[in-house]
Amino acid sequence: MEVATKLMLFATLGCFLIGFGGVMKPIMEAIFPPILAKQLEIKPGSFVYDTWKEVEIPVYMEFYTMGIGNPQEFLQGSPPYVVQKGPYTYREYRPKENVTHYDNYTVSYYQMKSYVFDEDLSVGPDSEKFMTLNLAVFTIAHWLKDLPDGIQDLWKLVHQLSGAEPLMELSIAELMWGYDDPYLVLAQQILGEDRVPSTKFGLFLNVNNTDDGLWNVFTGVDDINKVAKIDTWDGMSSLTWWNSEWANMINGSDGSQQHPYIKKSELLYNFVPVACRSGYGVFEKETRIADTPTWSFVAPPDMFASPDINPDNIGFCVSNNNTCPPGGLIDGSPCYFNAPVYLSMPHFLYGDESLFEMCHGLSPNKEEHQIVFNVDPLSGLTFNGHLRAQMSLRVQAYDYIDGTQFINEAYLPVVWLNETYTIPQHEADLYKKNINLATYLTLTIMCVTIFGGIGILFGVLISWYRNRKLSEEQLPFNSNKPHISKSGHEEVDIYEKATL
Repeated sequence: MEVATKLMLFATLGCFLIGFGGVMKPIMEAIFPPILAKQLEIKPGSFVYDTWKEVEIPVYMEFYTMGIGNPQEFLQGSPPYVVQKGPYTYREYRPKENVTHYDNYTVSYYQMKSYVFDEDLSVGPDSEKFMTLNLAVFTIAHWLKDLPDGIQDLWKLVHQLSGAEPLMELSIAELMWGYDDPYLVLAQQILGEDRVPSTKFGLFLNVNNTDDGLWNVFTGVDDINKVAKIDTWDGMSSLTWWNSEWANMINGSDGSQQHPYIKKSELLYNFVPVACRSGYGVFEKETRIADTPTWSFVAPPDMFASPDINPDNIGFCVSNNNTCPPGGLIDGSPCYFNAPVYLSMPHFLYGDESLFEMCHGLSPNKEEHQIVFNVDPLSGLTFNGHLRAQMSLRVQAYDYIDGTQFINEAYLPVVWLNETYTIPQHEADLYKKNINLATYLTLTIMCVTIFGGIGILFGVLISWYRNRKLSEEQLPFNSNKPHISKSGHEEVDIYEKATL
């Protein structure tokens, strides 16, 4: 009886542990989200706030030049052959300034950006030259193409007097950050400052050591699913550059943080000022960054597809006759001084075949050229990212620009960039300690209690089985039947004799 009672108590304990482990999950699902939300809110004292305010994770901007390898043949009508060189790497510093919190659970700030060249991570100094287009010449030519013939004839004379050539040698520093262009000086004197507002030209002119507009985002204090979501950018809740409401939407975040509890089925939106639009990523695969499980989200082929494939993209067709460029391109002229700049993924990844007929030397591949972000699905924090984009110039023959008469139409890549960062291991370890601790603790308790309970029940079952077998073996000696000896005589139990 005593053994049976002990076994019953241990069996009850085992069942209790299994039940306790089973209910831990729904209990923690109710308790943990508010704890996690407090750590992810954009407010002083939260786990993410200091890193959000001044990005401590190293961010790098890599530039790859796309030089013209056959300049003379190109000017005579052959397709240009581009030669890639890079990376030219800059360390990017991104402190936020004028951070102001509001009662409506938003926070505004200026995202400052400065770029410092890192020659150790580069193929050479950022002062070395490569052969490329004279961007100022083709930009002015583009501005004048729809003006009366008289103005074009006048400019032809001005161009001849300037001595400017269709091609020139530039360094990556000049191309991106800007250089004083005598051609623009002349153009400003003749066409006026309204038409030519600056005498400097650079694809990232006025981007270094400045901000990229006033951001206003939700803090997530009232609703963690809205954390880091953009409310307004530069005072706008939507853009004004494009031709549809959808194209002008300012969606998602700046890419550094998403809402927690991400699902594989959702689209993750980011707004990218340098691309002049919002983009989105779709789930591709499960990954692992800094020993942390992450999900990889990539820009899909249809993001830059022609309207025949993705009808929403009709809003990005901004030319006068509302025609669209080949698939894979977005007309970036509205936010690049009305220069004929076109944005795409590097090497025209997912681009129309006609692009590769117009321009030779390109080798697109997903691993090197796609846009990808590796996100922690629990917290929504981005552990690794590669924001890649290519800038190309549309070129053609212009009767009023000497030297271009034989050039065939082409979208000629000039440079592509890769803004990249990866969370350091020590930052990932700190994240695990502060964010994942409750999850790991819950899983540990669940495993210990459930498997402990199963172990106890298994031990009870073995003990019960052994005890029963032992009882069955002893049962004949305790029965009331007489024991017959080998000689056939009835024997009396010694205990019975003692009691007689």
